[in-house]
Amino acid sequence: MFNIILIRITSIFNILFLKVVRYRTFLVICMDRRQRKTRDAIFKAFTELLSQKEFNAITVGEIIERADVGRATFYAHFETKDFLLKELCEELFCHLFDSMNGEHEH
Repeated sequence: MFNIILIRITSIFNILFLKVVRYRTFLVICMDRRQRKTRDAIFKAFTELLSQKEFNAITVGEIIERADVGRATFYAHFETKDFLLKELCEELFCHLFDSMNGEHEH
């Protein structure tokens, strides 16, 4: 049953996210190793904090402290923590749609 629901969701959103998936894949390829490492550290810190507290209770200060990056570095990658959440969701959906479409580029 879960597979059927997932296939239906994919069918509905695949058209909507196709351009986003292509764009996100291109963006990840264009980033150098240092940028990807920083971005991954921020994502990891953010997801850890999300598992501990509500989104509205998380501050950028907590994210950068846990990710061990500077405030300017955080803002070079994300305008706000809202944009960070949006990017994290897009990353997750891209991987989901890529794997369902048989694409394995990460």
